[in-house]
Amino acid sequence: MKIIKIMVMLIPLILIVSCIQEGEVSKGSKQPSEQLNQSNSYYPSTKLVKDIAILNFNKEWIAIVTFELPTPCHNISFIGIEFEKNNINLFFEYKKPPKNQVCIQVIEQYNQTIDLGKLKSGNYTLNIFINEKKVWSRKFSV
Repeated sequence: MKIIKIMVMLIPLILIVSCIQEGEVSKGSKQPSEQLNQSNSYYPSTKLVKDIAILNFNKEWIAIVTFELPTPCHNISFIGIEFEKNNINLFFEYKKPPKNQVCIQVIEQYNQTIDLGKLKSGNYTLNIFINEKKVWSRKFSV
């Protein structure tokens, strides 16, 4: 009975390994929201944003955005901030490395601290845009 259970578990594993070796799985694995544009920018999913902390220090507000990048060769940079009524929009650019670049395969965390300044009392929405696409949103009150 144990042999049958082992065989049932090994057959799918063997099929997956053979597909990966032939390149069939890796070629079609990109999500539609993760396609390259002309400037080698990557339109990422919300999986890149790991967490956001919105903190108040002596009436000065800051946002700490934590990203989780697939490798240290992937790059995300802060572009700017836009205040639109009670919406605070943070803009980032994400680029993946060139295809031929060799890079260690380890998840890289990137933190960006952004000064939001003094905010009036009220309800706000913090929006994260990566490559001009809104990927994350959080409401908070002051």
